[in-house]
Amino acid sequence: MAPDDDFFAIGGQSLSALKLLGRVRAVFQVALPVRALFEAPTVTALARRLAEADGGPQQQPLRPVARPNWCRCPTPSAGCGSCTGWKGQPDYNIPMPLRLTGSLDLAALTAALGDLTDRHEILRTVISEREGVPYQFVRPAEAGRVPELVQATPQDQAGLLLEASRYAFDLSAEPPLR
Repeated sequence: MAPDDDFFAIGGQSLSALKLLGRVRAVFQVALPVRALFEAPTVTALARRLAEADGGPQQQPLRPVARPNWCRCPTPSAGCGSCTGWKGQPDYNIPMPLRLTGSLDLAALTAALGDLTDRHEILRTVISEREGVPYQFVRPAEAGRVPELVQATPQDQAGLLLEASRYAFDLSAEPPLR
């Protein structure tokens, strides 16, 4: 790529533009909007933009915000149809056995699964309803921890999968309305 080649003329597109601007932000500590690349699509023109930029308002990193324990979020309209009449029943359980080979560090696996559920609220979100209106409730991080990992033989597998598929979630951990 020559300094005066047009980024888009040589195959650049929206995803590669975002990637490029992310790299520019990381290296030069300057946050340029996507519009800047459309207005200055060559290395030469973009370099001028960087020289003129004062760094601009830097985008602050996303940080988790504490949610009050009583917070209820509306259920997205797309999800309402699937949660009608659900009431914690096992209709949507999909148990999956994993066959692992080699030595297993059970503590490390448990910790990794805990980190995953701590980080991703959707893995701790349950659908409940109050007065006929469904809503999402995000359970606390400790409620999303894997209670136990089961080591099974191939002979035990069918029974354990059946048991897991019939598991009904306990929605009683929900805090009272305020």
